[in-house]
Amino acid sequence: MMPSRQALPNRPRMSAAEVGELNVQPRIEVSKIFSQPKLAKYRDLYIQAMAAIKALPHTNPESFFQQASIHGFPFIPYRGAINPAAPFDPAKWDRSDPTARWGGYCPHRATHFLPWHRAEMLELERTLMKHVLQIASQYTGGDKEEWQRAAKKFRLPYLDWAADYVKESGLPAFLNQPTLEVQTPTGKQTLPNPFLGYSIDSSIPFPPYESCKSFMSMLLPNTTNLGCTTSRDDWDRINQQFKGGLVDQLRSQLARIMNSADWTCLGNSLAVPLFGTNAGRCANQSSLETVHDKIHVTIGGPSGWMSDPTAASFDPIFFMHHANVDRQFAIWQLANPHTYLKGEIVPGGSFYTPQNITVDADTPLAPFWNPATNEARFYTSWDMRNWRNLGYTYDDLEQFEALAAAGNEGNIGDRVVALYPLEPIGYDGYRFYLVAESIDTSQEHGHVDVRVFVDMPEANQTTEGSVPNYAGLMTWLHDHMSKGGMQYVRDEIDLTPTLGRLDLLAPADQLALDPKDLSKGPDPAKAPVHLDDLNLVVVLDGAQPKLLPRFDVGPLKLGWSINVDGKYISGFLE
Repeated sequence: MMPSRQALPNRPRMSAAEVGELNVQPRIEVSKIFSQPKLAKYRDLYIQAMAAIKALPHTNPESFFQQASIHGFPFIPYRGAINPAAPFDPAKWDRSDPTARWGGYCPHRATHFLPWHRAEMLELERTLMKHVLQIASQYTGGDKEEWQRAAKKFRLPYLDWAADYVKESGLPAFLNQPTLEVQTPTGKQTLPNPFLGYSIDSSIPFPPYESCKSFMSMLLPNTTNLGCTTSRDDWDRINQQFKGGLVDQLRSQLARIMNSADWTCLGNSLAVPLFGTNAGRCANQSSLETVHDKIHVTIGGPSGWMSDPTAASFDPIFFMHHANVDRQFAIWQLANPHTYLKGEIVPGGSFYTPQNITVDADTPLAPFWNPATNEARFYTSWDMRNWRNLGYTYDDLEQFEALAAAGNEGNIGDRVVALYPLEPIGYDGYRFYLVAESIDTSQEHGHVDVRVFVDMPEANQTTEGSVPNYAGLMTWLHDHMSKGGMQYVRDEIDLTPTLGRLDLLAPADQLALDPKDLSKGPDPAKAPVHLDDLNLVVVLDGAQPKLLPRFDVGPLKLGWSINVDGKYISGFLE
């Protein structure tokens, strides 16, 4: 049956000419846009376009309200995307029923997590491109052609949360500034910062709630009513976490992800060993969704909107973050050109997708209509496979594309490590990991941190992450679509930087079972760390962190990895 459409005001899509899709342009990292003078016009157009869509009526599908509403709350159709065979009725949605079909469009803990969010970023990108071109056409000075050239190059910027500058000084300062100075078509102006947050008009209907005034957080026990204005964690606290070891953990996870060719293990953080026949299949690596969760929870904190996937997309930083997730996805694709999405059951459903269906690469990525078909059908994951066919690339993909083009995609994992050096710098021996195969997240809703310390039994909920024994934390977004056992996720912590600080590392040949064959792994008797050396402190974060001594993190293992002659090898220590 043909997808059903519900008429919406101002629904016509922009044409290829309107959005400048005539050639491929790179998405640029936001710190470059806000620091490089040559990108000043690009930056000013971006700021004005974001401000413009935030000012549009909420019924306009180009408005920021509509763009943000796609992901989670409110439960409204976007551009008429209603499933005629299984329409969703917000009035019948039961907030207290964890098995109820979800009323947002987004999929989490699902095989199409990455392609669906790629389509979501594309939707906002094309909306912004249209407004950037419109704004650029209003400049009349001697540099009007320069404004138009900048507009034609515009694509959705990304925030590289694993970059050197984030490790050194935290997220870009402009994200927390109340105002920004902009050269507009009518002269220089100081505008409210459109990236700082968003306030929803309380008169707008907000199904299943009467309005945003009664908008209830599903997942944040410290905030029962989210209200109408987005919030984040304390800005200094956010940056302390990025500078205090979070970037090192993200880099380690990315390095391992790029050395894995398993789509299921890449694409989502579900604890696959619980449902597959291969019990250890994904236990020795993380997923892009797990990495993505850490950014959400770090920025949102115990009560901010980014910590709740039902509300996160109303924070403008959401789109910069997900553009970077898509960039990492593209790098992985270059390393694995012959591997893509495989069919798997998705139990939770969404506004368009019924519960318990098998999703594959042909499943519609509602609510995103494919303009190449005159919008007779939605995009699919196949349509999302080649980002260049969608009109964009990334400003640093050339190095990875060159390796893939030469048939050296196996070296892309090493190139990722070169881009994001792992601590300790210069150490090329065995790396050691704490692996949590299946954490039952349904035990406690809210901002749960599993903080890991090496040889520090006295650590508790007040112990600072600045102590040398601190190794990092495991944390996650709660899945609004989960039910029963499907709330299990997997995560890992790279212990190597901490072992280096504690002077416990040794050359690989000194730790190896066989010094002449490092691929056999380290000798457990010589290993610098064992499970008994680790102290896990589980905390429900907030103004008064609450210790959760009975929280069960599930099975734990110690993993190891090493690069031998360009080949990534990994295993378990015990």
